[in-house]
Amino acid sequence: MLKRIQKESIYELIAFALCLFFIVTLWGENMVLFVVLIILYLIGNRFWHKKHDYIFFIIGAALGSVAEAICTYFGVWTYVNPTILNIPIWLPITWGIAAVLIVRIAENFVKIESIGSIKKSTKLKTKKIALTLLGVGVFVFALIFVFSMFSIYSSVEAMCTQVRSQYEGDCVEGLIQYVESEEHDYEEKNRAIWALGQLADERALPTLNQFYEFSYAEVPCKRDLHICREEVEKAIKWCTKGNVTSWMYNF
Repeated sequence: MLKRIQKESIYELIAFALCLFFIVTLWGENMVLFVVLIILYLIGNRFWHKKHDYIFFIIGAALGSVAEAICTYFGVWTYVNPTILNIPIWLPITWGIAAVLIVRIAENFVKIESIGSIKKSTKLKTKKIALTLLGVGVFVFALIFVFSMFSIYSSVEAMCTQVRSQYEGDCVEGLIQYVESEEHDYEEKNRAIWALGQLADERALPTLNQFYEFSYAEVPCKRDLHICREEVEKAIKWCTKGNVTSWMYNF
């Protein structure tokens, strides 16, 4: 029994690693990543489906999406290519898979710990199982949070590297010149405006306020056809009140 549980745990950790791998390699390709994660989930269910997996998947997808939508709404973080409710279409699938894996890993941990004990696994206290689930959940959430911060940092750093090679001054000054230039399309300018919001530097406010006047106010806004007012508003708010991610660029 111990070998079977250990084998299941290895499969679950591999599945989690594959999720992270596909997210990193296919970042920005929303529909492709959505399809890949769906296929990964279906394959996993085909070979080692357990009772109530679908319930945990739906709960994880729903709660994760609500939490992400709240965080993006209040500017805790943002995604460059959102699909709906300011989040990518693949994100609910990721949270659903994470919820299933959290429950499975926690169950296996409890079973492994109980082997050789006088008490049977069916008699383990609910409190012990709940604490184990909570511990694994906190660990996975922390991992996803760190990954999200790293993704945002990488996107901003890539923009800074690009503008420094084209314009004089620091990253903020380069991004301002980038946005004001006629050489770049709307999608690139929207990315630069997002990066200015992440940096949260007050020097960008005059330019952002200027772009606010003629930005496209309707939602959804096609980023390749317009300067999106929603993006400009967020950047203005972050530059005025601060952004929790701006500390990453002060080193």
